[in-house]
Amino acid sequence: MINFLFNNFINATILTNAIYDHHSKSSPQFSSWRDIVDLTLIILVILHILYCLIFRAGFGPCNRCLLLLSEWFTRRLQQQQQQQQQHEEKEQFQKQIQILQ
Repeated sequence: MINFLFNNFINATILTNAIYDHHSKSSPQFSSWRDIVDLTLIILVILHILYCLIFRAGFGPCNRCLLLLSEWFTRRLQQQQQQQQQHEEKEQFQKQIQILQ
C-alpha cells in the first residue's frame, strides 16, 4: 500500500509540492559543523584563487583594468569640466555685452 501511495501520480505531485514549499520558505541553516566547515573551505578556496590571480600575477590584469577605468573616468570628467567652462565663458560674455549696452 505504501508503494501504491508513493507511486500514485496525484500523491507524488502533492508530496513534491509540499517538499518544494517547505524548502523554498526556509532559509539555509548552518547548524551542523560539517556545513560550517564546508562553507569555510569554499570561502578559503575562492580567496586563494583570487590571491593567485591578483597578487602573484603582480597586479598585471588588475592594473590594466584600473588604468582603463581611470582613463574613461578622467576623460569623462575632463569633458564635463570643459562644457562647464564653456558655459561659464558664454555667461560672462553675455554679461559683458549687457554691461556695454
